[in-house]
Amino acid sequence: MNNAIKTEWLSRITDEKIKKEINSMSDAKIAKFFSKPGKFGTAGIRGEMEWGPGGMNIFTIQRAALAYADFLILESKNNPSKGIVIGHDNRHKNIEFSETVAAVFQQKGFKVFLPKNNELKPTPFISYCVNHYKAAGAVIITASHNPPKYNGFKVYDHGGAQLLPQKTNKISELMNVENNYFNTNLVMDKSQVEYIGEDVENLYIDEIIKSLEFHPELEKKATITFSSMHGTSFSFLQRLFEKMNYKFEYVKEQAVYDPDFSATKNPNPEIRSSFELAAEYSDKSESDLVIITDPDADRIGVAFRHEGKLIYYSFNILAGILLDYYYGNLKEENRLPEDPYVTSTFVSGTFFDTIAKENNLKIKKTLSGFKWVGHLLNEEDKAKNGKLGFVMGYEEAFGCVLVPTTRDKDSIQASCLFADMVNYYLNQGKTLKNILDDLGEKYGTFADEQRVKFFEGPTLMEDMNEYVNKLRENPPTKIGSMNIVKTVDFKEPVFELGKDNLLMFWFDNYSFVAVRPSGTEPKIKVYASIKGKTYADAQAKVQEALNYFIK
Repeated sequence: MNNAIKTEWLSRITDEKIKKEINSMSDAKIAKFFSKPGKFGTAGIRGEMEWGPGGMNIFTIQRAALAYADFLILESKNNPSKGIVIGHDNRHKNIEFSETVAAVFQQKGFKVFLPKNNELKPTPFISYCVNHYKAAGAVIITASHNPPKYNGFKVYDHGGAQLLPQKTNKISELMNVENNYFNTNLVMDKSQVEYIGEDVENLYIDEIIKSLEFHPELEKKATITFSSMHGTSFSFLQRLFEKMNYKFEYVKEQAVYDPDFSATKNPNPEIRSSFELAAEYSDKSESDLVIITDPDADRIGVAFRHEGKLIYYSFNILAGILLDYYYGNLKEENRLPEDPYVTSTFVSGTFFDTIAKENNLKIKKTLSGFKWVGHLLNEEDKAKNGKLGFVMGYEEAFGCVLVPTTRDKDSIQASCLFADMVNYYLNQGKTLKNILDDLGEKYGTFADEQRVKFFEGPTLMEDMNEYVNKLRENPPTKIGSMNIVKTVDFKEPVFELGKDNLLMFWFDNYSFVAVRPSGTEPKIKVYASIKGKTYADAQAKVQEALNYFIK
């Protein structure tokens, strides 16, 4: 089967250099990449930069773009006239890939909106542009925080939200019947592109500051170190902090747009080693706040200084602190919407939800992937004619959105509010460590952690599913000293949201451990969120829960 697909590709491709590269691929790579086409996962299609239907290359990009264009045309005959926004991050081949996508959509009759000079831009900004231009949707070429050998294809709807599985499944069906994706002569017509200029970027940044800077009158005691991790956030964060009048520095080595991420050990803010160089800068300057973003700037990592040392918290804890500050200021300024609510994913920690409940905020839970938050906002837009009750949405994977003009995780928004919050508390002589201690006395003490198990080989997807299915067939009733009081299996649709290969085991005291395969990488994720009598007690129980699944 693999050789048959390879033979077909070779017969359709006219570029001799590409043919030579395909013929030089190892048997293992032929088996891996000349099989099934890439699938939509938690956040679009992702794969390694290799030839074949299972890799990310100019032909699979064409195939996906053709299918998405056809999908939009089938959804509404008016969509081509609305146009499509196209963006990309710093990955290999992304200028070529994005211009190929543009050429495909032009061929299908769509107006194309593209950043000036086809420069790389943050994912949340591209989401914002969909609403700004009232476009039919967007395509972003990005693999987010994945290693350099990966790339990806993300699709967004008319509201600026990623598409749900019901719609990406239809795009996949169109991909499977699409057969005209070996065109090496596609050229984007630059004269027919509407370029997105700095005026729109400044509007985006100004709206963020207007919405999220609550105390501009205070002395700017907070100093900031930030890094764009070789990616898209650099000029946006630079302008943000300049407009807010903060003293800041940036990590020069990581301000270079580099697809190989040469100056960082890991481009994922979830991983502590990603902070290494920014922490060195901060320790030299003694800055109060460190902010790093992943390459496409949807995720954010934060550290802060307390008694001379940098402190790191999980995003479950940071999101809780952020919600307490954000909600308090919205309430103080009488800016809370009617019927206010927050959203968080099922596997996100219970600290955030506890704060929301105690403040009478409704909580809407979603499956993993920020597309579900965007879907909620789109549905509320329809029902309430744009009068949203939304306050904040977050997921444990180091991302949140606060202002719903963007409908994906937005590290630029989060950076603004973190800066304002840290500065506000410094003016009171406090750090976020002091605030967490105060919140612990008020809401209880929580600890959380995530652990992963990686899989390799041609059957890795089957192996990951088997791991979860064994738990499904023989679920634990007790983990260490903790009795399981409820097991929730998301194999069947939950709350009309759809289904997920996720198992959650709930203990008493509003604590849980959850297991699910990653939707973007070859690994099983185990999440634990535990409320304890003390932090040490909660942390010990977190380790107890994680060790049961992955030692």
